[in-house]
Amino acid sequence: MYYEPTGRYRLQETVRAYAKELLAESGDEARVRGRHLNYLAEFAERGEPNLLGASAKSWLEALDAERENFRTAIEWSIHAGDPAVGMRLAVALARFFQGRGYIVEGRAVFERLLARSDSLDELSRAKGLRAASVLARSQGDSESAVELGRQSLHLFETAGDLDGAAAAMQALGLASWNLGRIAESQEYTIRSLELRRRQGNLPLVALCLNNLGGATFHQGNYPAALAYYSEALEINRRLGNRPSIAYNLGNIAELALAQGDPGEALALGAESFGMLGELGDRPALVQLLGTLAIALDRLGRGESAARLFGAQTELGEEFKVAIPEIERDAAARAIGECRASIGESSFEKAFAEGRKLHLSEIEEVLKGRP
Repeated sequence: MYYEPTGRYRLQETVRAYAKELLAESGDEARVRGRHLNYLAEFAERGEPNLLGASAKSWLEALDAERENFRTAIEWSIHAGDPAVGMRLAVALARFFQGRGYIVEGRAVFERLLARSDSLDELSRAKGLRAASVLARSQGDSESAVELGRQSLHLFETAGDLDGAAAAMQALGLASWNLGRIAESQEYTIRSLELRRRQGNLPLVALCLNNLGGATFHQGNYPAALAYYSEALEINRRLGNRPSIAYNLGNIAELALAQGDPGEALALGAESFGMLGELGDRPALVQLLGTLAIALDRLGRGESAARLFGAQTELGEEFKVAIPEIERDAAARAIGECRASIGESSFEKAFAEGRKLHLSEIEEVLKGRP
């Protein structure tokens, strides 16, 4: 047995395997594994609301420490246990899967649990579909995200579950935005915002405001976008909600870039980058690195920009995170402009260097160090 600095104990693999054999022979395996599954579901459900709060970092680390336990419990729930409790656990982990970049794993979990629909009630299925929609969008599979979100919304509305319906509409708003369906995105998000305001759920009010800012930004209405982003940021600062503060700052950085202020974009984006790096939010970092690279290129730092484009590509490939469909053409143009500004060979060299950068090294690039 090993004692770790975190206070956890870890068994030698041979001892663990032997204990597993004894459990299987005891005749009590189903009861023990059932208690294990229920404990983990309750633990994840306690953590889930905190992943958008001031304690997000500590909860993400706590959930990461239990990752193998989560896998074992979910696997057992699918094959021999209770898929409904497995779905409870998976739904509580959806934001963790997304924020840590475990998107491929998360999508596979929901696909397998949803295949056990005979063991799920309608609300459990609705929650699973909504979570699967969010993860599909993060991976750039927005058509699937919309279809999953619509199925989820239908089940929530049929059950009269307004909280679930608001969550499904928020997911549909983002998936529609990814596909460039701005009016549809706004309709879903405004409906979700109205429900969240009535509930007094400030973290999710701020999330909807941030998403509305993105929709109006892509309509070219920059003053309205800034108003939405600023209201969201004010709420999140008041709540100490660091993940959402980082998202807001990244979006305002993109807005500053569109308004011709790459210096402001770089400053805001660097602040956002520091927070997201601390939280380990790889999907959000992939998006932000593109904004930072464009800002650097427009400030005459083309080689640094090429390094960040390389880092963005590497991170996206590693965690299977895609740039939203609505932004892919602009992203390709930005890379082309950077390539043209410093020349093909310089771009390729810097891009390859960027693919090898760690997060701490990217921060050095942002500070102007080679």
